[in-house]
Amino acid sequence: MKSPTSWLAAATLLTSSLAAPHSQQRLQPDWAGQKWDAIIVGAGTAGIIVADRLSEAGKKTLLLEVGGNSSYGVTADITGKLDRPEWLSGTSLSRVDVPGLYKSIFAEGKSLICPPGIVNSYQACTIGGNSAINAGLYFQPPASDWDDYHPEGWKSADVEAATKRLLEKQKSVVKYSRDGKFYLQSGYEEARKWLVDTAKFTEVSFNDQPNDKDDVVP
Repeated sequence: MKSPTSWLAAATLLTSSLAAPHSQQRLQPDWAGQKWDAIIVGAGTAGIIVADRLSEAGKKTLLLEVGGNSSYGVTADITGKLDRPEWLSGTSLSRVDVPGLYKSIFAEGKSLICPPGIVNSYQACTIGGNSAINAGLYFQPPASDWDDYHPEGWKSADVEAATKRLLEKQKSVVKYSRDGKFYLQSGYEEARKWLVDTAKFTEVSFNDQPNDKDDVVP
């Protein structure tokens, strides 16, 4: 079992009792001796949301993560710092925003992947969890995933309102360039010709048609 000290690699205090809602503070050295209303182990996508909801409810919440912050690979840490090449300074771009730099988040001895003995799978141990290594990609699952594989209370109708809130807070996009154009599409165009024109797959927008997942090309 990991000691409390080793889990402090990226520990953050979330509490709505601070001056502003959803404010975050780096922990003081005496964090282990403090009393907490809730302790969340794992600052992946689920852990962050749970900690945020508890802090919204006024609970003094401790969020622990065995890995470091994800500023190395994807996003700024809570101080706003991005670890990236100097020539990206002055922009809002991270390593993941530059296609040629994506693989660098696994290099230089700063891998965001969990070390042996943490989980029995290929997974990220960092603030943001797997969302920090998948280039921020999110594909809304079809309603059938919820209805077929989740228990009562977690069906598609049950999570519809939460999904709507998520997409309102962080809008899903398919065009990433500043001018709204796609570049270097030769590989995609050839695959599209084969799948759509020859194999008769249907071309869809995975944002607008999340329930169309079979025999389609997004």
